Amino acid sequence: MSGGLIGKNPKVDMVASLIIGGVLLFLAYDFYGKLIALEQNGGSMKVNAIVYALYEMGGAVGAAGAFVAGALFFFYRSYRAFLKLKSS
Repeated sequence: MSGGLIGKNPKVDMVASLIIGGVLLFLAYDFYGKLIALEQNGGSMKVNAIVYALYEMGGAVGAAGAFVAGALFFFYRSYRAFLKLKSS
């Protein structure tokens, strides 16, 4: 069971999850664009070890795909909170 404000209030959970998912989706788009530009023009960018490992395994799509996966998770949380509100 979730604790805190978000876990107890389905409206706040729905909106917060939707916002976080949207931000992650925007970051995926932005990060993918930066990686593609770096691949085409050369150069380097400082990233953490996890993002570097994802890039090594899957390229720009793999690294940006992690952000998309996170966004989908939060969109799913928002949908579940919506269903919880609808059934109440």
